[in-house]
Amino acid sequence: MTGARVRWLAAAPIVGATLLVAVYTGLQGLGYHLLTDRPLNLAEAIAEDDPPEVMRQIHGGASLVARYDIGNDLLVFPHGRMTPLEAAAVRDRPELLKLLLRNGVPLDDPTRAHLLCLARRANARDALAVLLRPGIEPACGPEADQVLPEPVR
Repeated sequence: MTGARVRWLAAAPIVGATLLVAVYTGLQGLGYHLLTDRPLNLAEAIAEDDPPEVMRQIHGGASLVARYDIGNDLLVFPHGRMTPLEAAAVRDRPELLKLLLRNGVPLDDPTRAHLLCLARRANARDALAVLLRPGIEPACGPEADQVLPEPVR
């Protein structure tokens, strides 16, 4: 075997893997989610950090305050039910959090305290920075435990 052939045989798997990743990334960017067998809901799109899908959902009329199922078929923790704001706080998505607030999601003091609790539990520093307000402390209750249980120490 010649040296050129050996180099080609060594490079072929790397080139093939790179092409697969490029195709997968391109399809994800266009809204085709290959690892799920169903469309993403708004909370899942936020958890997956998919701004184009978030915008499609918002402009398509998705509820900005409803609780959505975060499916087990996604490679996302935690699984369960959460609002888009909760998903942004737990997954540390400050830009998507700001986007939701700019689009009119109501954020009263009790909701802010709940989100602060979730962000603190998830160690979501950037989301904490967006949510912090003087005089409002994190309030963890049973609702927070359903979204993101207290870590075991």
